[in-house]
Amino acid sequence: MLRFVFTDINDNEISVTDVISLSINIEEDVPADDMKAKFSYFECDELKSVVVYSDDEIVFTGVIDEQQLIKDIKGEYVNIVARSLAALLLDNESMPIGYTNPSVNMIYNRHLSPLGIKLKEESSKAFFGTLLVLKGDSDYNTVQNFSKKAFGGSVRVNEKGELCFPDEKEGEPLLFSDNTQGINYFSYSENIRRCDEISSVKIKLLNRTGYDTQVVNVGAQSRGITRQRYLDAYKTDTPAVYAQKMIDNSKKKAFVLSLSCMGRHLNILNRNARVCDSVYGDTDKLYVSALRYSLSDKGEYTVVSLKRKGG
Repeated sequence: MLRFVFTDINDNEISVTDVISLSINIEEDVPADDMKAKFSYFECDELKSVVVYSDDEIVFTGVIDEQQLIKDIKGEYVNIVARSLAALLLDNESMPIGYTNPSVNMIYNRHLSPLGIKLKEESSKAFFGTLLVLKGDSDYNTVQNFSKKAFGGSVRVNEKGELCFPDEKEGEPLLFSDNTQGINYFSYSENIRRCDEISSVKIKLLNRTGYDTQVVNVGAQSRGITRQRYLDAYKTDTPAVYAQKMIDNSKKKAFVLSLSCMGRHLNILNRNARVCDSVYGDTDKLYVSALRYSLSDKGEYTVVSLKRKGG
């Protein structure tokens, strides 16, 4: 059962279970998850936040963006639009400053704690160097830039409203299949987008006049893909690493496997995955890159998007 616990501007809690329709969208490249819900009318003041439970498991924690009361010939309703707590990081501007050797604790105290966002796990990690916060940078930009320098990857605010730094732990892959094993799906769509994949990046090193260093996507070239890019080394301290990331990102964009699954499958973003299909065979070394959950009078289902790990 789904249960919505709203908090109003007077800090009163209201628990609601009578939801008519619901959609929750979660994507790896979109910082804030979003939720849209329609309820039979319930009495409430102005609402400011919501926590959504699936039975006893939290599947969404967020702030209310829009609250709408509707009355028509069919009845009276409350419509809610909300975003996860990452919205607070996106919507607030950081004070321009230059941090020297910033630590997780420093970033937490300056940019997360004032917004009520907690850390999933404490860390003593620090970035030894200067982190510049420019005028107009959001708190999300600041925390993200710190994460990339200190952890080498992106941050994520999870379903409980906790900020997660990159985790290198490898979990057991989820199994998706069109039979009785694992998570079952009723629709399979595999999309290979050759137009998105880069075959090589040529680099102009500092104090050099030409683009005479190259990072090659051997797999793309062997498949007849020719799509070249150029990179000036002054744009990054590690041009070869940056060029490889350009290639890896293009490889991720070039393959998406979408599965429509019956039921509610939320807290699985970034989980390792493999697919066992009776027609197309097995595909492994995948991860969950996006989730689109929908509930209506037609039932409930989740569209799960999978990409290849490491491109």
